[in-house]
Amino acid sequence: MILLSNMKTCPNDNLELQRAKLKGVNIDECTKCQGVWFDKDELKVVKNRTDENIRWINFEIFQEQENKFGKGETSKKCPKDHVIMNVLQYSNSKITIEKCPKCQGVWLDKDEFTKIIKSLEKRIYQETATQYSIDAFKKLLEIPQEPAHIVSEIQDFLVIMKLFEERFTIEHPWTIEVSQKMYEYLPFK
Repeated sequence: MILLSNMKTCPNDNLELQRAKLKGVNIDECTKCQGVWFDKDELKVVKNRTDENIRWINFEIFQEQENKFGKGETSKKCPKDHVIMNVLQYSNSKITIEKCPKCQGVWLDKDEFTKIIKSLEKRIYQETATQYSIDAFKKLLEIPQEPAHIVSEIQDFLVIMKLFEERFTIEHPWTIEVSQKMYEYLPFK
């Protein structure tokens, strides 16, 4: 009889991972190297709960075919399945993650989660109003295609619209003065 263990081990130092909570999600963490294991989809949930402004950005670590990730070699084994993981580099960043090809879980070394969030936030500040209008239109088209997630899709759309409005007023400050003048002359207030 073979007994299977539910114990997850750190791919860096082979110690047992400890349960922890991050943004209300149960994750596994190494107390020595401070690396973190996210089961499939947990990283996306934590990312969405970290900063409302980045929740709409498709950060599909699990869709490598989109060519957003460069692949590399590693000797690290999945904490859960103990198979060799793939190393992925996100977009043009220097952020690398390890992903299990079997269970789709993700290993992040110390501070990599923070780097991911900062990279996504940087994207927010670099987008133009035109890019936001394109993003909003795409998200609007996605809403009817995702009936199971309609509330989430609408929330994402509203976040993009808020970011569009902020960026538009930054790029066109005269619009603030025009809207204030219009308000002054409204018959109802």
